[in-house]
Amino acid sequence: MHIVILGAGISGLATGYYLKQKYPQGQISIVEQASRPGGQIRSLSLDGFVIEQGPALLPCFGKGNALLGLLGELDLLSQTFAVTPSAQNFYFFQDHRLHQVPQSLWGLLRSPLSSGILAAVVRDLLTDPILHWNLTEESISSFCIRHFGRRLSDRLIEPLIDGIWMGNFEKLSIQALFPLLAEFDVTHGSLIKGWLKHRPPVYGPLPPLPKSLSEARFITLKHGTQTIIDALAATLGPSLRCESTVNKLI
Repeated sequence: MHIVILGAGISGLATGYYLKQKYPQGQISIVEQASRPGGQIRSLSLDGFVIEQGPALLPCFGKGNALLGLLGELDLLSQTFAVTPSAQNFYFFQDHRLHQVPQSLWGLLRSPLSSGILAAVVRDLLTDPILHWNLTEESISSFCIRHFGRRLSDRLIEPLIDGIWMGNFEKLSIQALFPLLAEFDVTHGSLIKGWLKHRPPVYGPLPPLPKSLSEARFITLKHGTQTIIDALAATLGPSLRCESTVNKLI
């Protein structure tokens, strides 16, 4: 069996890593056009500081528990530490000034970034279920405008999405990046109603964690998030092929 993975971002590398564990006798190839793996994840060291060109913080709650498990398998927990609350603040530059991203419902209601939030909530609550999403992919932009209106979408949601995925808000797929929200769209119409009725799944046991990580919500690594990429690439060895182009699928 020969499995080929296109793209050596964090998803492609992690997929290859777990497939090699599941099929140790199989042939796994990860094909990447760029000269290095990792996609947007890249860490630079300058004058004793770590500068992240991609994500700086990694969530370790909910599905993020799987990340802690991966770090344990890669023997990276000793290089991992919890991010202090002050470092979890994010800011947007809008209207010629910095605005802190709200960290609570009360903060969201008071923030100038959330102008029109009540109208957006009413709009979402009145949204009817959509039944054709599994036939046609919808952009995150279209999805958010349909649920919350253009003002909130442009001022708050789009900067958050761009900051995480660094992609085109009008081309990124809601089904690909937020399948749970797409499911709420079908089952409830309203995302708010769907979230209130949702029961999160229970994930498997975690590896033994240092006390500093056991209650952390966000983590980072001593030498940057690229450490995960380097560790995955090392375990994959010759299965990872950079500077390779796929001409066609047969």
